[in-house]
Amino acid sequence: MSESNFAVVINNDPDQARPNHRKSSSGTMPEMAHVSVIKARRYMKSQSMESNDGRMVKRDSVVSDHYGAITEKDNVEREVVKQKSWLSLYWDLISSKYINIMLLFAPFAYLSVVFDWGDTSVFVLNFLAMLPLAALLGDLTEAVADDLGQTAGGLISASFGNAPELVFAIQALRANQIRVVQASLLGSILSNLLLVLGSSFFAGGLFSGKKEQQYNRTSAIANTSLLMMSTLALFLPGQIANYYEAYNLDVLMISRFTAIGMLLMYLQLMIFQFKTHKDVFTEEENEDEQEEEVNMELAPALVGLGIVTALVAIFSDYLVNSINGFSEATDLSTTFVGIILIPIIGNVVEHIVAVTVAVKDKMELSMGIAVGSACQVSLFVIPTAVLAGWVMDRDLTLNFPQFEVYVYLVSILLVSHLVGNGNSNWLLGSLLITCYFLLAFAFWFEQVTTYSTSP
Repeated sequence: MSESNFAVVINNDPDQARPNHRKSSSGTMPEMAHVSVIKARRYMKSQSMESNDGRMVKRDSVVSDHYGAITEKDNVEREVVKQKSWLSLYWDLISSKYINIMLLFAPFAYLSVVFDWGDTSVFVLNFLAMLPLAALLGDLTEAVADDLGQTAGGLISASFGNAPELVFAIQALRANQIRVVQASLLGSILSNLLLVLGSSFFAGGLFSGKKEQQYNRTSAIANTSLLMMSTLALFLPGQIANYYEAYNLDVLMISRFTAIGMLLMYLQLMIFQFKTHKDVFTEEENEDEQEEEVNMELAPALVGLGIVTALVAIFSDYLVNSINGFSEATDLSTTFVGIILIPIIGNVVEHIVAVTVAVKDKMELSMGIAVGSACQVSLFVIPTAVLAGWVMDRDLTLNFPQFEVYVYLVSILLVSHLVGNGNSNWLLGSLLITCYFLLAFAFWFEQVTTYSTSP
């Protein structure tokens, strides 16, 4: 069956079949596709993979909601997927990305803890094992979202696109590594805004065939405005503590109340994206820009998600417990490890995808990965970590070191200025990358004194 003659059959009634909206190469009809962080990961998989026994069928027509939750599937593909065993589905998922080869480090990461190979070995091996696990966690989250319908699936995709950062933060809270939690979450935002976005601008400007690339400035301004709001949330506790000589308890309560306000703002962002301005977050894609979904039923997706989440939690725990020893052995500050190294775990796949789609002149999607992910961390992951600390009796506050708050503010102001006109080029990308490495060099020397004030 050719793509040009493909038809979608509804309710198994051939009489209700309607032609596919895609035309032949002689004339294409653009298809609307929504920008999201989870959706972007689909570019890591081949578009035309088909197994030798014919069990895998390429998806030719999909109508999806704002975050990729499928509302209309090809019935033939449904039957093909159902016939496959769970192990086959998991193998297809693992073998779809080269980065999953690094799962071979997982048993060695476990052995390094059991046989006490030293904090440096434990940190390095668990760091390497976490990279593919973070990628799998994103893919399985997408698979679950695809089967839950429009609203539920979209919310899951939007809120848990940064699940590795959240799981790591909770594990660090359990170990009472407050400083590591603050540094890793701030580092994730800076990495997305400066390194990931900068690399996308740079690669797209040089290799996309266009000197200037365009994207939706309305969605970019909305995201950067919300990032500015998160800057206020970081300013409030620290500045009040310094000026009024507030005690830890006062700063803690301000932080928790601010976290609730940030989550409410995140909820409004979801309403903005799903309901009132849903059309703003769309882009047109031609036939050769089709995306591949994660083909998995809800049951195996949920089981796989549970298993991978448990593994991420276990290896995160090992990683957290080895940070202090690793920092002492390598003479790296905890701040540098948290802000520069730890964010690589959650951002490496997004970094690769963002650059790949930018080179294909899909800058709208690349912006959704970089700026959208930073917005999710600032408005959802950070306040959730603060409230999780409240439940766990861990005093995680938003009282970040002043140097880091100023760096955060300047970075957001810089990005807001650059993305405001809706155009990008390689020079702007080089500027952002340079800023990131300058900050990394400065963080190498930062020594943070733990905040404490006694009555």
